[in-house]
Amino acid sequence: MVILFTTTLFQSFKTLGENEITFTKINVLKNNIYSFFPSHKFNIYGCAHGSGLISQPLSYMIYWDNRDSLDGLKIGVCDSKMENLPWTLLSDKEVSGKGAGWLHHDTSTIYKDLTEWWKDNPPK
Repeated sequence: MVILFTTTLFQSFKTLGENEITFTKINVLKNNIYSFFPSHKFNIYGCAHGSGLISQPLSYMIYWDNRDSLDGLKIGVCDSKMENLPWTLLSDKEVSGKGAGWLHHDTSTIYKDLTEWWKDNPPK
């Protein structure tokens, strides 16, 4: 039992460390996007399959730099096991319509989702 417990615990910590999303990784992602588009503003989208761990902090950091805009370049980010977080430039067609693979994660949408959700769906 001790050997099984120790082996399982060791593997769990190894897996946990590889999946961390940190301020540094998001900052590197932001600076990478800025290097391709040095004078543009951005509108952030996340993958429909759960990318909030990346897209929400990225959106906030871009907002903090005063480089967010609903009319800005549409940037899509997804959760990834890779060392460098991938991003892509999106077209209007890719983000519109039913079944689009991207969710809008600009700061106003995130704010509404996180702080005003109770207006549409009050707790009972």
